[in-house]
Amino acid sequence: MIGMGLMGSKHCQAILSAATRFDELRADPPRLVVCADESADQVEEAKALYGFERAAASWQEVIRADDVDLVMICSPNGTHARFAQAAGEAGKNVFCEKPVGRSPEETRLIADSAARNGVRSMVGYVYRWAPMTRYAQQLVAKGVIGDVTHYRGRFLVGYGRDPATPLSWRFEEEEAGFGALGDLMSHVLDMSHFMAGKIREVVADTHTFIGERPIPARSESHVFGARATDRRGPVTNDDYATALIRFENGGRGHLEACRVINGPVCRMAFDVHGTEGAISWNLERMNELVIMHDSHPDSERTILSGPGHPGQAKFWPGPGVGIGYEDIVSIQAAAMIHHMETGEGWVPTFEDARYVANAQEAMMNSSVGGRWERISD
Repeated sequence: MIGMGLMGSKHCQAILSAATRFDELRADPPRLVVCADESADQVEEAKALYGFERAAASWQEVIRADDVDLVMICSPNGTHARFAQAAGEAGKNVFCEKPVGRSPEETRLIADSAARNGVRSMVGYVYRWAPMTRYAQQLVAKGVIGDVTHYRGRFLVGYGRDPATPLSWRFEEEEAGFGALGDLMSHVLDMSHFMAGKIREVVADTHTFIGERPIPARSESHVFGARATDRRGPVTNDDYATALIRFENGGRGHLEACRVINGPVCRMAFDVHGTEGAISWNLERMNELVIMHDSHPDSERTILSGPGHPGQAKFWPGPGVGIGYEDIVSIQAAAMIHHMETGEGWVPTFEDARYVANAQEAMMNSSVGGRWERISD
């Protein structure tokens, strides 16, 4: 594990949880071998909390280790390309948090490296693993709502809505790459791909609403809990991104992402409409799925998640008992371990990240040029 901040810690907890919940992992549980972070205190804390066999003095030590099969990259965006390519060159399978690269070019280089070196890869598009989104995808794939005609996806959060929120690396293009277009829209694009297929072309707009922020007291890996100073610095990436889209299958849609909005708390959501019905899901009510179907014109049913939905039975045997975000990270961890060992399982790989990056590039080009842009292959 490289990067023992918020997401690194969550992945450690998820792996330990998955090792006890999923039968296929109990016989040969995953080992947390070695961890690295620029903060020596975080490394020692992780070793003590999660049972890593040892702590590393550098990220290179993690990648060179002979007893490591999988390198997990949970560090800030600006480090992903260096770490992921080095892991690939060392013949190590790689999991990387999103966005994989700061730019489409970086993401393509990372995907090329994995393909060239024949290593398995996976990206942390975690919302694919919520039982109700996986169930929704199964319904769409089976044709329950007919042919998809329209899709609306959004990720609306307000973590940056206060102008006094410190200028963490997430607000700096050099360190993070795109802003909301990279951090949030990557999830929206992946979910639209998962549910409705590939997008052919887009017309998009981006905007930065808060142009400067107070500089934090020290370098922070995330915006939560950062302490500000009296000095201020410029925000150099986008707060907001939106696009009209045309799918390859002929469907139409709208995508939106914002990090400074008031109102929604953490609204990662989608509505997928077909010729015979519609399905809606919202992370804020992640254990519910709303289904409307033409065969029942007077009913709009809200289905509660239960043991019959993908992955849910590992947490509770009865219906209506909801699970949380950390539980879907555990479902993701089990799928990751299985895929890295066997190559099996439908997981988002660096090739999926390449598609997302190409779509983001088309959105940015459209925002600058003010015209429809085709997504490159």
